[in-house]
Amino acid sequence: MQVDISLCLDTRDLSIKSAKLLSNTTEENAKSQELKFVLHQPDSFKGSRLEIALPGQASRRSRPSELQHKPQCSALQWLAPEQTSGKHLPYLFSQCQAIHARSLLPCHDSPGVKATYSAVVRADSRLEVLMSAARMGSEPDNESAYRLHRFRQSVPIPSYLIALVSGHLVSRPLSDRCAVWSEPEMIDDSHWEFQETEDMLQAGESLCGPYRWGRYDLLVLPPSFPYGGMENPCLTFVTPTLLAGDRSLASVVAHEIAHSWTGNLVTNATWEDFWLNEGHTVYVERLVCEKLYGSPDRHLAMLEGWHALRDAVLVARKPDDPLTCLVPKLDGVDPDDAFSSVPYEKGSSLLYYIETLVGKDAMLGWLRAYVDEFAGQALNTEQWRSFLLDFMAKKSPEGLAKIQANVDWGAWFNKPGLPPVSIPDGLDRSLADACTQLAKDWLDDARQDLSGFTADAFAQLSTKQKILMLDELLHCEQPLPHAKLARMAQIYSLQAVKCSEVKFRWLRLAAKHRYPDAVDEGLKFLATVGRMKFVRPLYRELFSWPAAKAKAEEHFKSRRQFMHPITAEMVARDLAKA
Repeated sequence: MQVDISLCLDTRDLSIKSAKLLSNTTEENAKSQELKFVLHQPDSFKGSRLEIALPGQASRRSRPSELQHKPQCSALQWLAPEQTSGKHLPYLFSQCQAIHARSLLPCHDSPGVKATYSAVVRADSRLEVLMSAARMGSEPDNESAYRLHRFRQSVPIPSYLIALVSGHLVSRPLSDRCAVWSEPEMIDDSHWEFQETEDMLQAGESLCGPYRWGRYDLLVLPPSFPYGGMENPCLTFVTPTLLAGDRSLASVVAHEIAHSWTGNLVTNATWEDFWLNEGHTVYVERLVCEKLYGSPDRHLAMLEGWHALRDAVLVARKPDDPLTCLVPKLDGVDPDDAFSSVPYEKGSSLLYYIETLVGKDAMLGWLRAYVDEFAGQALNTEQWRSFLLDFMAKKSPEGLAKIQANVDWGAWFNKPGLPPVSIPDGLDRSLADACTQLAKDWLDDARQDLSGFTADAFAQLSTKQKILMLDELLHCEQPLPHAKLARMAQIYSLQAVKCSEVKFRWLRLAAKHRYPDAVDEGLKFLATVGRMKFVRPLYRELFSWPAAKAKAEEHFKSRRQFMHPITAEMVARDLAKA
């Protein structure tokens, strides 16, 4: 007896006009069968469940097709020509993480479900089209002004890694398997900035095993892209704020490369286990950079990361906020609301702490075995812990004993706030001492004669050291007089600095201490960037400043239409809390 079954898919803000079942033939000759479906009522941020009745004889290879929808969705940003660098062609890009793929197409929008995909995209022949998949060629569409672009992703991926971009794009090779794409106006700077990509990829392979995705290309997006990078397979998306002119921010590329193993290949089963993606990726990213730049660089990055974690726990949220748990409970919580540095930095801190217990060689052996064991799968935190303990029992009994004696799993996983162990206490501070001392000098109330501060002390620091020095000032509760801020801005030329990470920290520091120039300079900066790492904290500082709130609110409202939907929604929520 044949029994009808239902296929249930996630959707949000889609207009479903029909559902059809295609036979197992080529697309050109496929026969279709109309299917009954129900689009249920929306359920808050989750959207609407699409239930499709499938006949009992439907084979596993048959699939629902022609599920049509409107283009307006949170996964896509459509840019008018004037919003691009070239100003003469439109631009489209997607961002599906965490649960925005359901607004792009009906799907099982969970990180624990993986699938291959193929796609045909029809676009204006003046526009290039790229996806998170191998390019299979393109051809004219019946002699029209359009072309058909074909793609195939043969490695199973979760829905949040589906990615699409279309615009006036050109590329430059970085190696035989790596290239960088951008609008023509940015290609020279982008090609120079990311010259170390192949070296990073090889370093990642030495740690985690062969790269399994074929090509590794980078795409430099327009400024409204909301993140530093997005690890879409075959095509990493990155923000133009990485174009610092000195390759100092390329660690973001190392991070996205690391995702090729931890995240894309081995994936968190639920968003509550997000640290399995991001904590491991930060850990691998810093190992990659250690191979390229040395151990002190890794430790400097960990110090910067600890500052970011303290900011996420003590400033953006409250120390007892349950969302600062490493494994938070997200029942009824939009994963976007839970996004912070916590899974990144608290997760990587746990891994580094375990490294200090078992030794680096044992930890690197475990890392390689972990990737091999769970490649192509999704797992949860308990599966991760069990594999770690089983591995150490076989390969490092002494390491296992130290883990069992020292790691309080409940405190690490389920207690809100900072980790139970202070990671900075055991780090190499050889690169940090100079910037820490300079910050202390500025905070010294006894130094009233500001002529002793010179440009050289700051200029001699690397960009990463400058970032840490400003972090030290930013996270100190001691007030900074406006005279000191004015002197700092003057001799360090902070208002003219190109590096976005330095610029952001200076503006946030100035706004925190209510330095008048911070209002107009901050709003000017916010008009040029869309990266939430910068946008949300700086707007929050301005919203909390009574003299600046009205102007900042008006600025946000005037800019909202140009922001990415995710960024606009999150800033709106911040404003509502202000």
